Amino acid sequence: MAESGMIRRVCILYTPSPYNDAWRWAINSRAHDLGWSVSEFGANGVNNDEADCIINCSEVHHVAQTNATHVVILLPTTAAGLPYSDRDSELDFPAPHARMVIQQLSLKYAHAVPLAAEGATLVSPDAIGADIPGLGWVERGQADVRFQEDLGRKHGLHDYFNLCAGFELSWPWSAFEIGEGRVDGETWSTDLTGRARMLVYGPYRALPPGRWRVEVDISISGVGALPELRFEWGTPTEGDMIEPRLDQSGTYRITMEREWLEVAPAEFRIILARAVFDAYLTVSKCRVVYLG
Repeated sequence: MAESGMIRRVCILYTPSPYNDAWRWAINSRAHDLGWSVSEFGANGVNNDEADCIINCSEVHHVAQTNATHVVILLPTTAAGLPYSDRDSELDFPAPHARMVIQQLSLKYAHAVPLAAEGATLVSPDAIGADIPGLGWVERGQADVRFQEDLGRKHGLHDYFNLCAGFELSWPWSAFEIGEGRVDGETWSTDLTGRARMLVYGPYRALPPGRWRVEVDISISGVGALPELRFEWGTPTEGDMIEPRLDQSGTYRITMEREWLEVAPAEFRIILARAVFDAYLTVSKCRVVYLG
């Protein structure tokens, strides 16, 4: 809360959610009742008057331009440009639409992490009310929402705001792009027989800054030469690569680490580096661990 006599400039960051209209009406109404001004970033400029004000914006990179003394983040439940529908809630993988929802949600959450670390107020999307700096307790109105499932919490994105060493995400193989094989729960298996090729890549879920490790357990078998596999971990534009020596049938643990200097989508890839005959691969769940 600002000191007494200090001008309060409260930036409300709206992220994609079917609750936004209800929140916007409630917050703006309370602000007007208290004699505050309300402006929309990009619509009528940023209010720099010497008066208490609410500045509404929808892009995280606009927050710094508002010169806000307080920031409130209304956390997302769906993704920009995509309808909030039954399908979003059910996330019937491997539908590209459902994958895109989580990819865009992860970007919104990851970009909000630095703001939260600086003291921004976080508001759960389906909360009935919230303590808004300068305005006090504000209750939102009714929202026309068919599904109230919190996708951010379901997929571990809420935990981005409480990162500590050892925090782990589990990414299902159904969230990846897979050209062949079979997904059974947390396991993916495929017959490697054939030419060199990309086997799996994705899931392009954004990670906050920090050092992240990917871990997978693989089992390989075959009657002839064993496969030569390449593993890559990083972002779509840069990453690290390893080609471990797999000299006998059995189970191996693959681990790779990389530093995220800024928010960026994560990409893990498995590539068959050379043609092989009569070889098989099984991969357990993909674990992503925050190291600090």
